[in-house]
Amino acid sequence: MMKRKSITFLMFLLISSIVFSQIQTSVSLDRWKNKKGTFILWYGNGGKASEYAAFTVKFDDSYEEFQVAQELKKKAYKSSKYITYEFLENYDCNQTYGYLARSLNLSLRDVKDLRNGNCADVNYSFVKSAEDGPVFTPENKSKMSPYVEQEEKSLIAQGWKKIYEDYQTAACAAEIRFLPGHSYTAIGAVTSTKSGIFPMLAAYNGDNRLGDIRKNIENNLATLGVYDLKEDISVLKGTYFIDASGEPVSGACLLVFERPFDFKRSFYSLLEARHTGFKEYKGMKGNITENNEQIYYSNDALGYQEAKILESSATDEYIIVLDSDNPKTLLFLDNLDLVMKELPALGFTSKDYKNNAGGDVTEFKKNGENVMMIASYPAKNTAYFYIFKKK
Repeated sequence: MMKRKSITFLMFLLISSIVFSQIQTSVSLDRWKNKKGTFILWYGNGGKASEYAAFTVKFDDSYEEFQVAQELKKKAYKSSKYITYEFLENYDCNQTYGYLARSLNLSLRDVKDLRNGNCADVNYSFVKSAEDGPVFTPENKSKMSPYVEQEEKSLIAQGWKKIYEDYQTAACAAEIRFLPGHSYTAIGAVTSTKSGIFPMLAAYNGDNRLGDIRKNIENNLATLGVYDLKEDISVLKGTYFIDASGEPVSGACLLVFERPFDFKRSFYSLLEARHTGFKEYKGMKGNITENNEQIYYSNDALGYQEAKILESSATDEYIIVLDSDNPKTLLFLDNLDLVMKELPALGFTSKDYKNNAGGDVTEFKKNGENVMMIASYPAKNTAYFYIFKKK
């Protein structure tokens, strides 16, 4: 964390920077045309900066620095109070980290520690005279929201709370502070008249990718989702972004949701959802399998990395592929074991046996109908968890 003696020096730098930038503005507005660099937003309590959010930006003379800072504040989800901003002209994120390290007398590693802050290298554009226009306008929202509003309603009905939204004519990004014991879901959409591009929605913690999905644009539209992301307590923040790998887009939107993680609640809700074909849990639509099954990405992954729903003419299946090397697998199995012990009292019967691959299988039925199964495949170092319903 930041040293106390550095904070006084930091605040001096911030005040000096603001005064200096105001003097430069009064001298010549020409210097404001087509500026680019990094904005640092400072947050803390009691007037002491304890964390920051940084963004790479370009803007023209239709925006003043404080206006850009106000827009960027909408993209930072912080628990502490906003203090002020600093603009570093012509700086990228690497240079910004170096500046912070020198100013605060911290190592680069400590500066990049997400307990202090993060720099989102997204290159936001605030150029009213350019085609990409302002970042968030009612027009952008009315154009993009129809692509995500139905899924938004489904998420809210399942107890998710929307904590961030953005509608742009360019890429969207947001830094989100993760609360302990909570899960996070992000959905979005990209529109473009250019074919052959692959928009992506991703979540990063520094250089560590927490989750991502890439999808080919079809009929000028791609909708995406990264669902039910639950990280351990050491991961305090993440940066979500949606873009088209630098290709031009005509619109983009990003919505982020959170809710307290409750494995038992989600498990029994999924069991009940069998009867409606997991309708409320179908998120982003994926490809069709070789067995003619339509893939959907589930918006509830029981705290694991990913869950899918396979829909065919005969069955609906909820499936999670468990990797034995993934540290989340053991926690998932521990949580699953607790709820499986409750099932016999609810009228379920279980059967244990070996499959042809020599793996362990536990199968649950109710009223003679197959409901749930977990099966391991030792040679593949994987296991499969299923909840299914025959039509």
